[in-house]
Amino acid sequence: MKGVDQLRGVMKLQAVVFFAYGASFLLIPDFALDTLFGYATDSFWPRALGAAFLGITWLEWIIADRIESNLDLVGPFMLIPGVYVVVFIWERAAGSYPGTDAFWWISFAVSAIFLVVVAATRFGVRPESASEEATEA
Repeated sequence: MKGVDQLRGVMKLQAVVFFAYGASFLLIPDFALDTLFGYATDSFWPRALGAAFLGITWLEWIIADRIESNLDLVGPFMLIPGVYVVVFIWERAAGSYPGTDAFWWISFAVSAIFLVVVAATRFGVRPESASEEATEA
């Protein structure tokens, strides 16, 4: 598998995870918002976050499909899990994370893994090789 194909696969996998996050926050029953995440059941923010994740999913999928010409747009998809890692650590250090420990650890691990994997595959692809692979296809 070539570098561009690896990057495309990693980005599409991250898009699937973003979809799972988005759908779960958008569609989760109110009692679970309180039990799992510690959010007030009348809170607008979890639903808004879910809708935003669905939009990010769509955008990342399109960029991954056209990665040869959109290599410079991979950065934001490293930034998203990177910022989440920082936020999760901040919340843990401040003692202000309202959700369960299990959800914190899962979210932290998934974000950290995608930060490393997307960055590693992106920096393994040189712009010249991406355009060469696009012309070969």
